Amino acid sequence: MLNFLRRTPWGPPVTVTTKPAGPTLVYGSTQASRDLTPWTTPFDSPAVQWIQVVPYATASDWFLTSLGAVARLSNLPTNWDSYGSPPITPEARAQALRVLTLIEGVPSPIPQIGPVSGGGLQLEWSNGPRALELEVLPDGTVEFLRVYDDDKMEEGTIPTDRVDRLRQQVNWLFAE
Repeated sequence: MLNFLRRTPWGPPVTVTTKPAGPTLVYGSTQASRDLTPWTTPFDSPAVQWIQVVPYATASDWFLTSLGAVARLSNLPTNWDSYGSPPITPEARAQALRVLTLIEGVPSPIPQIGPVSGGGLQLEWSNGPRALELEVLPDGTVEFLRVYDDDKMEEGTIPTDRVDRLRQQVNWLFAE
């Protein structure tokens, strides 16, 4: 295993763990006004803000299947719903991939993933009487809906700077 720390001038350090051999998925997000030392990945960019590495050898089946679903849905054409809806926005796609990457280590069934009118994506899980929906809006904002055992519902927005709240939502769903 190779561990290294990448520091950015505007955010916290990021620890990256990878294997020296074998295919690896590297996911990154960018901010055009920032600059870092160039790095080489499938998402090569001089403006890397955040990265997460998930070796294919250790990635869960639900994670790999979900990545494929997001990729397929991202290719939907304009008017995919016959009501004039635009295709999935790059912001929604990037945020959906980020959500999946952040919760990859959580044992989970494959989420139901579907397009949302306006250019967003919805990820949905159920566990017995509990359910969780994460809707990634076209601008990348994430909204959630929790359905409790007694059919009570709770909804809200997860701020983009509070990724810990994403894990909390999924952990709640699978808590005993």
